[in-house]
Amino acid sequence: MHIGAFVDSKCIGILSLFETNTDELPETKHYQLRGMAVDLDYRGKGIGKQLVNFSEHELKTLEIPVLWCNARISAKDFYSKLGFKVISKEFMIPDVGPHYKMSKSLT
Repeated sequence: MHIGAFVDSKCIGILSLFETNTDELPETKHYQLRGMAVDLDYRGKGIGKQLVNFSEHELKTLEIPVLWCNARISAKDFYSKLGFKVISKEFMIPDVGPHYKMSKSLT
């Protein structure tokens, strides 16, 4: 599932959701938030938060219980403010940098 934010038909933000489980959450079906980005001119204006909130709403309608992501260290506070919890030790993604797995219950 791909979700976009638009201003005057210009895409200013995106995120993708994939039905993918993670070993840290062995129970039921999960979706992973991947590939979120907001245009530099629109960062700090709540676009990312709106994209995540809209995604959560869509997943709840599908009765998906958990949303998780690989959060860059620099984005950890962003996700924490949206109710995500760290569920892994810090790990490296080659050519990208250090991350945490984070998740949020949608039930």
